[in-house]
Amino acid sequence: MSVKQDTSITSVPATADGAVPDAHVRIGFAGRFRRQRGAVAALAILSVITLAAVLAPFWTLHDPAGGSLSDALSGPSGGHWLGTDDLGRDVFTRMVYGARLSLAAAVIAVGVALAIGLPFGLLAGYAGGRGDSVIMRVNDALMSFPPLILAISIVGFLGPSLTNAMIAIGVIYAPRFMRVVRGAAMAVREETYVEAARMMGVPAHRVIRRHLLPNILSPLLVEISLSLGFAIIAEASLSFIGLGVQPPSASLGSMLGEAFRYMRDAPAFAIGPGLAIMIIVLSLNVLGDGLRDSLGRRAMR
Repeated sequence: MSVKQDTSITSVPATADGAVPDAHVRIGFAGRFRRQRGAVAALAILSVITLAAVLAPFWTLHDPAGGSLSDALSGPSGGHWLGTDDLGRDVFTRMVYGARLSLAAAVIAVGVALAIGLPFGLLAGYAGGRGDSVIMRVNDALMSFPPLILAISIVGFLGPSLTNAMIAIGVIYAPRFMRVVRGAAMAVREETYVEAARMMGVPAHRVIRRHLLPNILSPLLVEISLSLGFAIIAEASLSFIGLGVQPPSASLGSMLGEAFRYMRDAPAFAIGPGLAIMIIVLSLNVLGDGLRDSLGRRAMR
């Protein structure tokens, strides 16, 4: 009895040079990130806003500090796209300059949080032991306070100013960076190549610099992106109640504080800054989600 053999072959598309592609070709970060359409759109929006804010002196039509009382609280028009404030200053121009100040304040505040949280998180995650216990107990104590209440207390002690507001925001977000860095460092510390380096007598600072830091960048970048959005909200909250940016300078939060008194007479005064805060924070959150889905070992698989 003859047995009929199945000689059919599943066709696999070939490349231009005739080679059959590997089904498990690794896709780089850029390729994975491009698949996150929402994150790409968020990055484009943030790039446009940042570029417009940085180049504000070269393209805005009005002086952010100059105005006319005769034009106070006027509605949107061809000369003033979003109307004027209570001192006759152009709202759109002040909003662009305020976005520049808010973005700079958020970046500096997150930088302060990173400068505090990164070294202590690395020390706790890599060394462990009693030092880890002490650092994390202090970290838990700081995280037990409501962030805004703690920031108001710090600014109230130091005095109302943008610099003090940035310090306060950096302090309240440092524990979050510390916790993220510690968790990532503890996971990398157990890898075989790290144990091999330690057994070979490689100094701790070199192991941290060459092995731990490059491998904790993925969760760190995601935390930075998300914290920037939270920092903008925190700065806007402090400036709204008069503990952040001081007149005549303006941030998006201080503009909302000024507009709150005139919501019934000039609602357009508050719409612009509020919408700008919403767009920036939403874009940063979407970008953070896209980075989380594009980085790390799970994304690579």
